[in-house]
Amino acid sequence: MTLEYIPLAVIYLWSPSMATALTFSDVQTHWAQVSIVKLQERNLISGYPEGDFRPEGTITRAEFAAILLKAFPNAEPVRKPANFTDVPNTHWAYKAIQAASENGFFAGYPDGTFKPNQTLPRVQALVILTKGLNYSAPSPSVEMLKQYFEDATQVPDYAITAVSSAIFGNLVVNYPNVKQLKPNQNATRGEVTALIAQALQIPEAVSPQYIARLNYISPPAQSYWASNFSEGLAAFSTGTLNDTKFGYADKTGKIVIQPQFTVGNEFSEGLAAVKIGEKFGYIDSTGKMVIEPQYDIAQPFSEGIAYVQIDNRDAYIDKTGKRINTDYFYNCKPFAEGFAAVGIVEGDGKYGYIDKTGKIAIPSKFDEAESFSEGLAKVKFNGKIGYIDTTGNFVIQPEYYQAESFSEGLAAVKLGDKFGYIDKTGKFVIQPQFTSAWSFSEGLAPVNQSGYIDKTGKIVIPQKFQLVEPFSEGLALVRINRPEGIGYAYGYIDKTGKYVVYPQFGDAESFSEGVARIAIGGKWRNDEVLANGVFEGGKRVYLRNPLK
Repeated sequence: MTLEYIPLAVIYLWSPSMATALTFSDVQTHWAQVSIVKLQERNLISGYPEGDFRPEGTITRAEFAAILLKAFPNAEPVRKPANFTDVPNTHWAYKAIQAASENGFFAGYPDGTFKPNQTLPRVQALVILTKGLNYSAPSPSVEMLKQYFEDATQVPDYAITAVSSAIFGNLVVNYPNVKQLKPNQNATRGEVTALIAQALQIPEAVSPQYIARLNYISPPAQSYWASNFSEGLAAFSTGTLNDTKFGYADKTGKIVIQPQFTVGNEFSEGLAAVKIGEKFGYIDSTGKMVIEPQYDIAQPFSEGIAYVQIDNRDAYIDKTGKRINTDYFYNCKPFAEGFAAVGIVEGDGKYGYIDKTGKIAIPSKFDEAESFSEGLAKVKFNGKIGYIDTTGNFVIQPEYYQAESFSEGLAAVKLGDKFGYIDKTGKFVIQPQFTSAWSFSEGLAPVNQSGYIDKTGKIVIPQKFQLVEPFSEGLALVRINRPEGIGYAYGYIDKTGKYVVYPQFGDAESFSEGVARIAIGGKWRNDEVLANGVFEGGKRVYLRNPLK
């Protein structure tokens, strides 16, 4: 075997004096330099006696099998190795090819050959890795691939599922244009090192700009949990389970308030409740303590007032920390439209409303009470739900057993066993006909947990999803069943029902402030209690709204 055919991963073919990735003469300015260095440090690759690595050189199928043996020595066998007619036991890569076959990476060709000296196309490298690593994709299709690649139609039919799986596994590396997959071009040595580095999840081995993925923001590297963004900042936690510290980062992932709190809540109206030791206080967006820690419970500010608990007493405070109420309440709700629903201690367990001076504005007489929305509040009286105005008078008499607050002029209510929508006079504008119904948002409302209607009651997005959520920032979070039969996949649709982000995430939330918290990676597994399985692992990141 000539030096030109020395396998990329078979380090034992070189003497200790041969070039290492730290001294290669031809990788210092190469885009894959970091991947090359990191794989060499792990003894997975080496170079040529001349002192170069030849990152733009091609790689054969046999050489790739040798790399896989080195990179994944503990891969579980899934079948008996194939006896390829063109790979005798004297072949230099026989052991590696047998292992790659046994572990599910390679299958060979229908005629029983392996073609060890055939150069490896980029798409084959992805197919081989995703099979061996058992990656999967919830809804593979050319249309989904078009979301990532300008040349998606060049992906062979047999590889569509594998390429989709590679995307979700964060494997696909495209240089210099991340939108160009070039599936049928031969893979280079540099490209293979980047691909293996991604498969091994080596941190910062590949520049994010070359990894095929949707546009998302990562929380600070040292974090293991992060909240939704609120007023441009997200709380994140570092440390261990027994020594957790919370700080805040902006939408670039930059830390703006160093981790120092035992709890960090979301910002609202310029302030965030944080915990130091056993007590909560409030900080501003610079991290300065504005209201000193003294509360057992501290909720977000709403209309300049926040609900807190001090010495086991419920109270409302303003932004100076001054208490606005002298009476004692319980089950307090946030202020909305000038009022807050509270349980009144001296009101026989009933609920009423206070104003911003802390005085009782609507006497306690309701079994339950919700915040005001669009001038009306949903309350329960004598076991049924109706709506009151700010004087406490019923505008819509209590006659429903289930109902939502008003949104965009309509409220979903249940009459009999079906939901419909009423206006603020109590008149049905959409007759009861749905088994479930949510509030309107951006002109549409989810119904029957699977589709959307407009304000005439017309179904404008067919009922084809397993679960749907209200629209936010032009997109709605939807869920489908994974084709494997275990678990769900989350994605986002526009108001025509078209996928803007194909279902691909094991967990996801609605958009807010231009981003949505999602989970990339991770896996679903069977569970004895939950029929659809349990989602485990994955990295939480923030997906940028593709419409913005």
